Amino acid sequence: MNNKKSIILALPTDVGLSDLIAKNFECHGFDVIYYRRQPYKYKRPTERLTNFFRKNIFGDKGYKNRQQDKEALEKLNCDIMQRKMKIDYALFIRPDTFSIEFIKQIKGHVNKTIGYQWDGLDRFPDVFDRIENFNDFYVFDPKDILNHPEYDLKLTTNFYFDIDQNPISIKNEAKKTIYFVGSHLPQRVSAINKFIESADKLNLQINFLIGLKKRGKLDKLLYNSDCINFINRNIDYSENLSNVKNSDILIDFVNNVHSGLSFRIFESIFYQKKLITNNTEVTKYDLYHEDNIYIWDGREIDIDSLRSFLNKPYHILPSKILNKYSFKTWHRLILGMN
Repeated sequence: MNNKKSIILALPTDVGLSDLIAKNFECHGFDVIYYRRQPYKYKRPTERLTNFFRKNIFGDKGYKNRQQDKEALEKLNCDIMQRKMKIDYALFIRPDTFSIEFIKQIKGHVNKTIGYQWDGLDRFPDVFDRIENFNDFYVFDPKDILNHPEYDLKLTTNFYFDIDQNPISIKNEAKKTIYFVGSHLPQRVSAINKFIESADKLNLQINFLIGLKKRGKLDKLLYNSDCINFINRNIDYSENLSNVKNSDILIDFVNNVHSGLSFRIFESIFYQKKLITNNTEVTKYDLYHEDNIYIWDGREIDIDSLRSFLNKPYHILPSKILNKYSFKTWHRLILGMN
C-alpha cells in the first residue's frame, strides 16, 4: 500500500454526517475503510418471524444488529485482508448500535480502537456494556464524566468540517434570515413558539424545518405559527450546511437529554453566523463571545436586548480558538496523534 494511516469507520448513517466524516478523513490523508449502519432488510420471512419472537418473547433486542454485523464483517474482512497489514485505527461512533461481538472482531484487526458517544451515555444505556472494549472512549457531555466516574471516559466536543474552502458568505438583505432544523420534540415546542413571536417583532425571516413522523400530523397543532416548514424526510447534512451558509442567524434549541454542545454551535463559528441558543453551557467554552452568541432561557425574550445583539457586528474569533474546534484538531485528539 502506501504510507497513509488507515482507519475503519463504523457509524450510523445520521443524515449524511457519516459520509462527511469519511470524506474529511480522506481529505486529511487517511486510507478509509467505511462501514455505515444501514436499516436492516430481512432476507426471508422466517428471519422477520425469528426477530419478532426473540425481541418480544425472550427480550433479545439485538438480533437484527447481530445479523447485520455478521454480513458487514464478511465485507470488512475482505477490505482488511487487501491491506495485508494491521489497520492503524478503528473509530466507532454510537457504539451502542453495534454488537459487542462485532466490536471485538474489529478490535482484533487494528492497533487502536476508539469509541465516541455523541448522544449522551444515559440516553442509550446499551453503550455501557461496550466501553471496556475500547482503548479510548470519548463523550461530548461533561456531565457524563461526572455521573459515571467508574468508567475511564475522556472528554471531547463536536466540531466543524474544515474542508469547505469558502465558508464565509455575504448577505445584504434588509430582512435577516434565521435558520433552524430539527425533529419534533415536545419539550422544545414552547421555546420555538415563544421565539417565533419575538422574531416577528424584529422583522426576521423564519426558515424553520421541523421533522415530523408520518403519524405526527396532530403534532403540527402544537405550533402556533404557519411559517414553519414541516418535513417528513431527513435533511442531508450537506444540504443543511448549504442552508447555514445562506442564513444570517442560526438558532439552537437544546435537547434536554444532554448538555453537550450541538453541531450548530460549531457551524456558527466556522461560517461566522450569529447564534441564539438556550444552552447556557456554551458560556463555559472559549468559543463563546457575547457579540456572537445570545443566551436565553427558552421563555420570554427581551426584544430590545435581542435587537441590540443582532445589530452588533460579528466578533471574529482568534484563529487559535477557531482551529481548536476543527475536524483536523478533533480527529488528531481522539486518535492520539497530537
